[in-house]
Amino acid sequence: MNNGLLEQLRVFARVVETSSFTRTAAEMGQTQPSISRQIAALEEHYRARLLERSTRRVRPTQDGAMVYEHAQRLFAAAADVEASLAARGRDIHGKLRIAASIVFGRLELMPRLGRFMDKYPGIDLDLALTDRFVDLIEDGIDLAIRIGAVQQAGLIVRSIGHTRRIVVAHRDYWQKAGIPAHPSQLAEHDCLVFTGLHEQGSWVFSQNGGTIHVPIHGRLTMSTSDALREAILLGMGPSITPSWFFRRELVTGEVVEVLSDYQSEPRQVQVIMPSNRLLAPRVRAFADFLAGELRCDAHLG
Repeated sequence: MNNGLLEQLRVFARVVETSSFTRTAAEMGQTQPSISRQIAALEEHYRARLLERSTRRVRPTQDGAMVYEHAQRLFAAAADVEASLAARGRDIHGKLRIAASIVFGRLELMPRLGRFMDKYPGIDLDLALTDRFVDLIEDGIDLAIRIGAVQQAGLIVRSIGHTRRIVVAHRDYWQKAGIPAHPSQLAEHDCLVFTGLHEQGSWVFSQNGGTIHVPIHGRLTMSTSDALREAILLGMGPSITPSWFFRRELVTGEVVEVLSDYQSEPRQVQVIMPSNRLLAPRVRAFADFLAGELRCDAHLG
């Protein structure tokens, strides 16, 4: 089977699953006419009508349902082959370009990369650390780790963990400014704000099923996660951060968590990959490796 036919089957399967040419085109980063042409080519190849189209939805014909069922078995077999290659490790080669936020890359990825490289000596890693939004296609990224919602179309998104978020400050700051007993008291503090989040104007907490919105005032805002971390360590104010930001400092007491009875919504840790290309074994190997690493981590599992 050539790659063109395999890609047409993948497009066809997504049309069946979404019941929509438009939605499939958006998910796969293609145009609707391109999706239509690939379906037409597939129908010509099999000499059968595979889809019934109406103004409201698209559904498979009897022949289409049979092709879809066989395609699923084909995809599963391909995944088994890739998994077998990943298990062998040394048979996987090539460069893998990974993107991650600065602090996550420095604190969470770097300590784990040695184990991955030992397991897969044929893979070369190119790590791009930035807090800006990365366009995977334009920047040539094979895989990115993102925390929080991913809304860009045309991506494969896989959740591999969750991060608990806590209110922290340096112990010297709390000694000087006083520890808040309720989230509403954070409005009295000069909070440190990370502009990479959508919640710059207020922080949201929950307790016993209720929701508390706290308006936040911050004289210092930052666009990078490492600047936020440094400002907290310098005692410049409180902020809300992932708990893994300060693994060591929370244990030593240099950084102190407050308001632990109030929860801030956890964020998903997700691996994202372009959907318009077949996943190379090295990409799947890294995604599986990182998922395994985070699964048993109290801060990220």
